[in-house]
Amino acid sequence: MSKFVNLLFIVLAVVMLDERVLIAQTGSENDNQAQIAPQAYLIGPNDVIGISVFRQPDLSVQLRVASDQSILMPIVGKVFVGGFSEQEAAKIVEKALQEGGVVKNPAVAVQVSQFASQQVSVLGFVARPGSYTLDRATRLSSILAQAGGATSSASNELLFTDYDPKSGAVERYVINVDELLSGNISSQDRYVGNGDVIFVPETKYFYIYGEVRNPGRYRFQQGLTLEQGLAIAGGTTELGSRNGIKRREVEKNKPKLRGADLSEVIKVGDVFYIPQRLF
Repeated sequence: MSKFVNLLFIVLAVVMLDERVLIAQTGSENDNQAQIAPQAYLIGPNDVIGISVFRQPDLSVQLRVASDQSILMPIVGKVFVGGFSEQEAAKIVEKALQEGGVVKNPAVAVQVSQFASQQVSVLGFVARPGSYTLDRATRLSSILAQAGGATSSASNELLFTDYDPKSGAVERYVINVDELLSGNISSQDRYVGNGDVIFVPETKYFYIYGEVRNPGRYRFQQGLTLEQGLAIAGGTTELGSRNGIKRREVEKNKPKLRGADLSEVIKVGDVFYIPQRLF
């Protein structure tokens, strides 16, 4: 039994050096690789932790963290480990065992065996909206995949709300979904942390009618010009004219009809009419 406990302690000590991490930090926007240094996982309420005391198998236990961030250890009593990493919690338990006169020079390993305290919310037009539990370093693209990905009605941009549980600060980012899911880790693909919210809105459209090859509704893209939108619609027909295009836009809930230039940037809900050319 003693050999087994020794081996367990060594294994746990190695595992504690792994990369199970949370909470994003913003990196350089100029760097294609996301320079984000995630911090160590912080133990929280409802997590279950395994405590292994070297050469003291009777003190090795599995305990659930209470809502006040504490655990109730045999003999020692209440010990506060919430808000600390596994390594920090191990030092706290060692100190409690030593000061309580239980073990003279304890060597302790702590490992989270059930993750429950760190959660991120995925809302909006995804296949499976809801809350997802984090147990390791998890990027935005991975959480979106767990939620089943964006639906066919989803926008190609999402809103990521980054919450810092220590300071209470909130930062919001607009993320391009196509770039996020391109397969390349970019500055868009941030680490997510406890309390973060991912919202995927419904897609927005613009419309092109008249003498175009494929009249109809098209997905809005930020910065798209009418020239580019016309190309997406297949260009003008043989009878179509690139002059005299009419644009119907809405400003302050009031429709407005005017002429349009091909270099103009399309807005959400714009309607364009391509006229026939004059012979």
